[in-house]
Amino acid sequence: MLTTKTKIALAGLAYRAIAMSRGLLGKGKQVVVRRGGVRWCLDLDEGIDFSIYLLGAFEKSTASTLRALVKPGDAVLDIGANVGAHTLGLAKSVSPTGKVFAFEPADFAFQKLLRNLALNPELQQQTQASQVMLGSGAEKPRAGVYASWPLERVDSVHPKHRGRFVSTRERPQTLWMRLWSGTESAE
Repeated sequence: MLTTKTKIALAGLAYRAIAMSRGLLGKGKQVVVRRGGVRWCLDLDEGIDFSIYLLGAFEKSTASTLRALVKPGDAVLDIGANVGAHTLGLAKSVSPTGKVFAFEPADFAFQKLLRNLALNPELQQQTQASQVMLGSGAEKPRAGVYASWPLERVDSVHPKHRGRFVSTRERPQTLWMRLWSGTESAE
């Protein structure tokens, strides 16, 4: 099995070839495409977005397993939803009577999640997106998380997994839920 660092390096090679070709055609790094019946606004220089663009999904085996497990009417939590790579597929699976609760603390990723949901109004009704950091309440909220995997060479990435540390809300909210009683608390 390939490490995340190796996957990002390989994706970086493919990205450079595609970015160069797109550049020659006068096209930019941001695209709106349809993959698997879902519309996406993608930044091709981001690893998750590029995977959706090139392969039709991020973590194809995970997406396939989720499609097999999740049924109409189910309630699903997507913790660390990022751009909605799994959220939108889950929303299709739970339709029309289920619900997907998508949690993403990173500012830039949450905005991209909202943009992708807006491109798919038929999936918005069964999706509740929240910009929160989930936790037990015992830990102190962080000012950032690793939620970006740039394909262009940058120095400010984690040496092992090549992720970039990005900001969360100025004072990120930590949310914990008691699903069994239907109540939730927030700090």
